[in-house]
Amino acid sequence: MRLHRLEVSAFGPFAATVGIDLDAVAEGGLFLIRGATGAGKTSLLDAVCFALYADVPGARTKKGLHSDHAEPGVVPSVVLELTAGGRRLRLERSPEFTRPKSRGTGHVTVPAKGSLSELDDGHWQVLSTRQDEIGDVVRDVLGMGMEQFSKVVLLPQGDFAAFLRATPEQRRGLLERLFDVSSYAELEEWFAARRRESSAELDVQTAGLAADLGVLTEVLAGLPQGVTGEPLDWSAIPVDDLPPALEAARQSLGSAVAVALAERDAAALADSAATDAHRAASEVSAARTRGDQAKARLAALDEQRADHEAAVVLLERGARAATVRGDLGALARARAAVDSAREALDATAADISTLAVEDVSTRALTGVLDLLASGGRRLDEAELRTAAVTERARRRDEVQRRAGVAKAGVERSRRRLAEATAAHDAAVAALQVAVEQAAHCEPAEREVARLVELRGLRLEQDRESAREHRLRTEMAAAREHAQGLRDHYLDLRQARLDGMAGELAGRLEAGEPCAVCGGTDHPAPAPVSAAVPAPDVEAAESRWRTAELSVGALSEELAGVVAAAAQRDERLAGDERDVAALDTALGEARGRLAALAAAAAHMPAQRTAVQATAQALQQLGAGAEEAMAELSATTSALQTLVEDLAAEQAGLDRATADHAATCPCRGDGDGDAGLEAVRRRHDRSAKAVHAHLSAGEQHHRCEADLAETGDVLAAALAEAGFDDEATARAALLPPPEVAELRRATAAYEQARQSAQATLEEPDVSAALDAEEPDLEALVRARDATRASLLAASSHEALLRRGLAGLDRVNTAVVQRCASIADASAQHALVRDLADTLGGGGSNELRMRLSAFVLAARLERVAALANERLATMGDGRYQLRHTDAPAARGARSGLGLEVLDLWTGQARDTATLSGGESFMASLALALGLADAVREESGGFDLQTLFVDEGFGTLDDDTLEQVMGVLDGLREGGRAVGVVSHVAELRTRIPSQVVVRKTERGSSVRVTLVDEPGSAA
Repeated sequence: MRLHRLEVSAFGPFAATVGIDLDAVAEGGLFLIRGATGAGKTSLLDAVCFALYADVPGARTKKGLHSDHAEPGVVPSVVLELTAGGRRLRLERSPEFTRPKSRGTGHVTVPAKGSLSELDDGHWQVLSTRQDEIGDVVRDVLGMGMEQFSKVVLLPQGDFAAFLRATPEQRRGLLERLFDVSSYAELEEWFAARRRESSAELDVQTAGLAADLGVLTEVLAGLPQGVTGEPLDWSAIPVDDLPPALEAARQSLGSAVAVALAERDAAALADSAATDAHRAASEVSAARTRGDQAKARLAALDEQRADHEAAVVLLERGARAATVRGDLGALARARAAVDSAREALDATAADISTLAVEDVSTRALTGVLDLLASGGRRLDEAELRTAAVTERARRRDEVQRRAGVAKAGVERSRRRLAEATAAHDAAVAALQVAVEQAAHCEPAEREVARLVELRGLRLEQDRESAREHRLRTEMAAAREHAQGLRDHYLDLRQARLDGMAGELAGRLEAGEPCAVCGGTDHPAPAPVSAAVPAPDVEAAESRWRTAELSVGALSEELAGVVAAAAQRDERLAGDERDVAALDTALGEARGRLAALAAAAAHMPAQRTAVQATAQALQQLGAGAEEAMAELSATTSALQTLVEDLAAEQAGLDRATADHAATCPCRGDGDGDAGLEAVRRRHDRSAKAVHAHLSAGEQHHRCEADLAETGDVLAAALAEAGFDDEATARAALLPPPEVAELRRATAAYEQARQSAQATLEEPDVSAALDAEEPDLEALVRARDATRASLLAASSHEALLRRGLAGLDRVNTAVVQRCASIADASAQHALVRDLADTLGGGGSNELRMRLSAFVLAARLERVAALANERLATMGDGRYQLRHTDAPAARGARSGLGLEVLDLWTGQARDTATLSGGESFMASLALALGLADAVREESGGFDLQTLFVDEGFGTLDDDTLEQVMGVLDGLREGGRAVGVVSHVAELRTRIPSQVVVRKTERGSSVRVTLVDEPGSAA
């Protein structure tokens, strides 16, 4: 993987767009990223991670990546171009951030976005804009996740220094994130789960055995003592001894069941004999009782014989009278019909007395019916004409009402049309005024924006002027302070050199060669003086260089302030007004703008009002025309209806007069001459004639039926043996009485026959002749034998149930004991394996399987790191993996120690000095990167970053470390060093300089041709 170009905008401390051509910077293979603390050096590395993985490493979070120096609405973004897996890719990402709402107050969250493009035939082709698809492609082409990338490509020295001094368990966390040992961890977890499952299974079987033994105790508790042998505490018996103990108890209980069965059979024989004797005596006693009861019933029936015979006679006479019951009823009905017909005939004769006729015979009344029919037809005609007159009158009234409504509508339409015309004219005038005012809004807005900008610039000018003055004062003081520290450093260094020369001079001896020049003559030895310690000189130099860095930072900050002041003066464009004057002008401009905006805001409503009034005007004009047409039509229809109504009324009058002259019906004398009253009188007269004729015919038929019914009854009475109608009626009995007499006579006969049959039965006759048996003695004997049988049966059933329960429990316990033996053996095997793989049990190093695999990885990392470390620190140190047991039983296997090849002693990595720790951690980081690359299939990383730590090195060690970094450039690899150490500026020509200001950080790229020149 090689990085080509990085661009950030509104990201981290970078407010403006910052672009870095990494191909140009890394042309020499080694480049420096430097800048003051907090300038944003690490933010550039975060941008690389975010472009690739949409996240940032370490404790930082992808929330809040939007630059605080940028405007709130500016979209933060990162663009990264790289080559990986033979593909040229470009990643564009924007993190989630919040911006002010476009309207109203508050903020809105803008979601994260991303885009992945690939260079194809000179053109960028977008592959995806989905975050998950982009992540899949990145992980596929890079072969690693963000955790590995941040440790293998970025090489943060602080993390590896901590890794160097960490405990084995702490190292395990990092190694697990870098090396995939999930399959081994899953194997550990699988065995641990199997251990839990086997333990749970053993517990289940043990609990089941305890439950079975509890059931066994309950089963045996209900048995008589001693039937199963000596009482035992079943829960205390070992599992292997339970089956034979149960078998012994079962055999003892089986013997007891056999004895109880024999005792029950003997009791059953005695009970059967006593029961048979009692049953025979009971049968004799019951037969004697039945015989005595039959004799008593016969005596009572003899006393009721006379009543029985009288009832038989009544039933016989009633049966003969029942044969003529129908004829008697028919005669009564015929007589009632004749009386009813006579009453109806008399009533109808009164109804026809109102007719204008003299003869009321049947033939005369038939002619009257013809006259009434003719009059009815004339009434029908009159009713039709009446309906027509009524309908035309209704239609005339309706048309008159519609004419009035149409006239009122014409007047209302004319009035509304005038009002709508006036409203439309007013709306048009108001719209013209609003249009004129809206035209002045845009110039007023530009004026307000210009005044706001001028006021902000003036406020910034006042604030930055004070800051510039402060910076100049601080920079002068810092320069003076740095110069003093430099002089002090030079004095100390000269004093140390003088002291070292005096010390060497003190060792000179006449005739002996000088250790410096080799000469044997010593004409002018240096005076002997106390030498200044080297740490004092180094501390003085460090203070001086730190002060120089402070001066440089203040200088850069002051330059930024001065440049911003010049740009601000250009934007003020000679406007001399102060903040108070600008506030006044701004208030007036905003007032004018508010008035114009308020007027312009009404323009849409006024335009709508013009359109509405025009539409209303058009609708009202059409409505007025429709109202005039409606009024003309209703007036014409009203005239036609009046003429038709007069013609219909004349025809009605003629029909009514013709009916009055020809119809025989008369009025009631109440003066009602209306058509409805005439129709009622006519219909009533016709109904009365019809009713009188029908009543006469009915009366004649009823008299003929009465005579015929009397003849039939006389013949039936003679046949039934009755002299007259009255005798037959007296012999009739009501049906309930007949039923009761028949039931009583049948019950009497049945009772006599039943009693006689009982006395004739052989067992009853024999029982009456025999002596009365002693039932009480027989009952006592039977109860005694039955109690003995019940006791024997209960005892036998109890023992048999106990035996059945014991058999059931015995089977369950034997099976459970076998299951416990199998589960116990399985659990012991699984437990030993799981404990060993999990770092417990017989595992003396307390080393888990995944840790064992990681230990092999760590051993390889140490070997690769030693390849780098051999060229640093004069080859004195080697890192060595150790699996020595940790103190106090802690987990071991991931230990690291350093071997001092000069002394041959191994010691803890925490004893390394600051510079030695840096070299060891750098070698460890590079070795870990090489190991991870080997793990991922040898993926070649063409771009690496080494982050900080160089400040702890002396000149010689720094030279050795730089030699290692130079070696990393082999094969065209680019190595970026992130540091603010001043010496590296002269050693690394290509530099990315990150500068911080109050308006955000910026980036400047310097490409120095000569290695010795400063950037």
